[in-house]
Amino acid sequence: KIAKLHTGRYADCALTTDAVVACWGTNFTGLFGDGNPASGTVRLPTAVSTSGALAGKVVKDIALGDSVLCVLTTEPKVYCSGSELVLGSSVPGGSTSMVPVDTTGVLAGKTVASIWADGGYTVCAVVTTGEGFCWGYNQYGQLGTGATSGWEVLPKAVLAPFVGAKWLKFSPGTYSTCGLTTTKVAYCWGWNANRQLGDGTQTDRYSP
Repeated sequence: KIAKLHTGRYADCALTTDAVVACWGTNFTGLFGDGNPASGTVRLPTAVSTSGALAGKVVKDIALGDSVLCVLTTEPKVYCSGSELVLGSSVPGGSTSMVPVDTTGVLAGKTVASIWADGGYTVCAVVTTGEGFCWGYNQYGQLGTGATSGWEVLPKAVLAPFVGAKWLKFSPGTYSTCGLTTTKVAYCWGWNANRQLGDGTQTDRYSP
């Protein structure tokens, strides 16, 4: 039985009730995490490999982007496969199997509660203290760090919109990101040429 289903531009992935992750569609950049070359179209669900980094781990959540698949285990830790630019770790050339997201930087000592990658090339995570972290594409400031920087391979802290703010969830798109705080107030940042940030302007925003 399927517990969660994520659809993307190139592929779809599902998490079953018995913690199996499977994907189908185009294995773009090796995001399927099955260890096979990043090429071809798969018409039937293909299980993510549970050897290597995921050996003995139980997956409880998934996040699918255009070039990356990330999973959150019960440890809890985050593992990703796909493009080297969105893995959250320094792996030249990317990876067709799951690798752990770096926890020696801003995520040191943090416990990840949820992960988000609603299409595009950005992945975000919320930790148990309510802080937010994102990595990937930042051409328009969609990581919420207060600046643009092209690509950020490792996780970066998302600026808080006000003192004491705690994040509940994120929705990172291709060029902009929105976040919801625990006070149920939404903030958006990134590219705004089409007024998609909802602030009444066409000015790009680099922070919430």
